[in-house]
Amino acid sequence: MSNITASQIPGKKNKPFDPLVFLLSRGLSIAIFGALLLLITTPLALKKAKPFYETSGNMMITPELKQYLNQNEDTITGSFKDYARTQVHRLTTEDVLAEALQKLDRESWPAYLRHVEEPEVAARILKRRINVEHLTRSYLIQISLGDGNPGGLAEMINSIMNSYIQKLQQEQEDQTARRVTYIRKEMERSDDQIIEIRQRIAEIGDALKSNAFNDNQNLNYQYVVELQKDYLEAYTESIRSRNFHEFEEIKADRFNPEDLHVYAKESVSRNEAIYLVKNWTYQQLQELRASIDGLTAQNPDRIYVETRMDAMNDYLETFEKDLYGSFLSVMQEKSEYELTQKLFNSEGHFEAIDDVVEELKTSLAEARLEFENSSRLIAEGKELRSQLSEQTSRKSFLSGLLSEVSLEAKAPLRIQIEEMASAPLGPIGNSKMKMLLLAFAVALGLPGLVFLAFDLLDDRIRRKSDLSAAVGAEPVGIVPQLTGASHDERIPEINRIAVRFEQDQRQNDSNVFMVAGVDPRRHQHDFCDQLALSLAEYSGRIVVADFGEELDLDYPDNVTRLSLKFKDSRRELLEQLDLLKRTYDFVIIDGGYLKGHATTQYLIPEADAVIFTAWANNTRFKELRESLLLSHSLGVRAISSVLCGAQPEKLDEVIDYKNKVFGYISALHRLFESVIFKPKRV
Repeated sequence: MSNITASQIPGKKNKPFDPLVFLLSRGLSIAIFGALLLLITTPLALKKAKPFYETSGNMMITPELKQYLNQNEDTITGSFKDYARTQVHRLTTEDVLAEALQKLDRESWPAYLRHVEEPEVAARILKRRINVEHLTRSYLIQISLGDGNPGGLAEMINSIMNSYIQKLQQEQEDQTARRVTYIRKEMERSDDQIIEIRQRIAEIGDALKSNAFNDNQNLNYQYVVELQKDYLEAYTESIRSRNFHEFEEIKADRFNPEDLHVYAKESVSRNEAIYLVKNWTYQQLQELRASIDGLTAQNPDRIYVETRMDAMNDYLETFEKDLYGSFLSVMQEKSEYELTQKLFNSEGHFEAIDDVVEELKTSLAEARLEFENSSRLIAEGKELRSQLSEQTSRKSFLSGLLSEVSLEAKAPLRIQIEEMASAPLGPIGNSKMKMLLLAFAVALGLPGLVFLAFDLLDDRIRRKSDLSAAVGAEPVGIVPQLTGASHDERIPEINRIAVRFEQDQRQNDSNVFMVAGVDPRRHQHDFCDQLALSLAEYSGRIVVADFGEELDLDYPDNVTRLSLKFKDSRRELLEQLDLLKRTYDFVIIDGGYLKGHATTQYLIPEADAVIFTAWANNTRFKELRESLLLSHSLGVRAISSVLCGAQPEKLDEVIDYKNKVFGYISALHRLFESVIFKPKRV
């Protein structure tokens, strides 16, 4: 057994209601009972008919109003109809009606309101009786009120119009008062802001020593420019002196006294004393060399002269060496002194320039700060003057607006009373037609409601359409009152069912059919017997199998009725049923009440089709749905239904025709959707 819910099986969950079927089936009964009630209610309606009085007043909407100061046209924004409908709705609000009632004496109220104590309750009653509408193609709103008693009608309408006008005036005055209060507060706020702005402007002027608030007259600007120029020059000189000092340090580090030998030799070679000594020595040597010419090497004079010449040369060399050493020592000391002096001078110049740079930097920062402060104050002064101008203009505008609003406070309203209501001179008619229509509605509505409630609460299956809705398919036939199986006359409806079963056997090889009941108070023995007798005319051997029913009936030779019984297990029934399938052409199982018969539930999956017999005006729609749910959960192969105890009606043909028409319309709708919304190929 599978778990299947009621929404998963074909058919509708509840019995449907068809208005067309209701009208066709109950229309005549409703008309008959309605005519009888109409005969009773008509005299009462004529007796209750009274003369009817009505009066009305008009209010006019002015679409354009001239303003006092600017003489512009104040027109209604948006749709005039929407504005008129809004006024119609506001005229009938309960606060307006209650205010109008309170302004009148109770004797001036309409007669049907005089017994009401509370004006609020009377206003709710009056709201249902009064009629307010916008007259088409005009600027008028008409307020009308009618009753069987003419007293208080005109007074009521006039009081409503006056109350509404007073309400609009009060709203306009309240709105004006709120606007005046707001404008005055804004003017006071503008005055306070103007005073604050002027005080701040004076403070800035004192700080700047000027009220011009002009960037070109900012004295700190030129001072900052000059300081910046001096700072750049001093900074450049500082970098130059720093580099020169570093250069001197490098020269001092790289100074080598040995490098002065060349300069010392050059000084010796350029010395005039050395030149004179060399020249004199050369002359003396030449004279001595001339004096010894011709002398032998051993000559004492020659030796003396040569010794003297050697001494002169030695003196010259010693003199050059001494002079060279003296020059070298002087040059070394002088170079060291000069380098040291240059280092001291460059370092002193560098430190002095750095001090100047730092002083200029500090002065420039202070000057820039003063310049920024003065620039900020000048910008703030400009902004404050602009704000002062704006606040002054705003105050002037608010002053003019205050005058305009004060004048507009007493301006005429857009809605005025055009025509006051007057007491009706006579009745405009009576309520005879209204009462007759009410009597007619009661005469037809009362029985209609009774029959409608009966049909809505009636869960019985009464016609073929109810059975189709429950099963989800058309029944195989409608069978009238069944007769006994012993007569010779065949029922045509069952004969047509037999023909369909014989065709199903030839097409689908189906030969086992179970007839199951839905109503425990009804059996289907007669239907099974009549079906077997009809099938006997088309087939060879027919068997009707039941579960122990003792029926003494006359059957033809090819029709047999027997009982399926078991001793130990229900599986014996399957063996018996299998034997019947092989022996007979048709096996009809008289299953009885499905929900109350366990054997029927056991054999239902073995049947090729199950036929449920529903009895008109007896079988409940809910019971049939429960039996269908049970059969589906048991694994039934196919389900059909038969409506017993009913005669075919013209109404069934009308319902079939209606369903056919709706089917055609649905098919055309699906075809139209498939053509219009056909997906494009990619």
